[in-house]
Amino acid sequence: MMSGVEIGDLQRISDYRVVRKSLRTSGIGSIIWGIIAVVVGGLALRVNVLNIFLVTLGLLLIGTGVLNIVAPMPIGIIIDGIVISILGVWNIFISLANIALGAQGGGGGFFFFFGIMQISIGIRSFIRYNRFSSVTSHKPPEPYLKWVDDTIKSINKIGEKRSADIIEFQTSGFTTQRWKGRLLEDMAVVIQNRGQDVLFVKKDAVDISKFGNVALSKTLKVVLQFGGRTLKGTISPSSFERYQAWKASSIGRL
Repeated sequence: MMSGVEIGDLQRISDYRVVRKSLRTSGIGSIIWGIIAVVVGGLALRVNVLNIFLVTLGLLLIGTGVLNIVAPMPIGIIIDGIVISILGVWNIFISLANIALGAQGGGGGFFFFFGIMQISIGIRSFIRYNRFSSVTSHKPPEPYLKWVDDTIKSINKIGEKRSADIIEFQTSGFTTQRWKGRLLEDMAVVIQNRGQDVLFVKKDAVDISKFGNVALSKTLKVVLQFGGRTLKGTISPSSFERYQAWKASSIGRL
């Protein structure tokens, strides 16, 4: 770890990095969704003037996407989630209305599926905002930001079988989340899905407890605690044994 930098500082630097990278990525997605909404809504205006609402939502998504790319801040997560959730509700409403009216060739099932997917994206945005709401727009010192970035990249490149201080596990939520962690002398660095979330946690604040096995498998069911976060998931016996050895003594250095 960099001298003179506390683990809490590393977490704040990491959160800043995650928010900026994820918002820029989601910003591109919002612009794409927005363009689709504007085009579809514009064409549908000939059928029903109410589709001006869809065009308006599309323009809002484009604006939100541009804002998240140019000036990414946590509030952009919640704005994006609200707008895309409303778009999802609209798509579901239109799909059900078309079914009720017996409309033919309206792509009702297609847009109903899109609506469900958009609402789930919106819900995930609200959850992410709760996680990153305290991140400020103040950019950390470049050497610290580079150190955190290089640390995350190095962990992403190494698998459990190639390094004795790497563990891998999975957790479930809306989708299965894959995690990888490096066990250092006095802390663990844990990364979700190659960088969607990153945790710097003191060694004494990490706990992994097994409570069973996956059916017909040696894979272990576990409860994982990283500071104030508690997750349920699965881990391989080799990663769990590596964690146990690390808790007993230091096995990794960066």
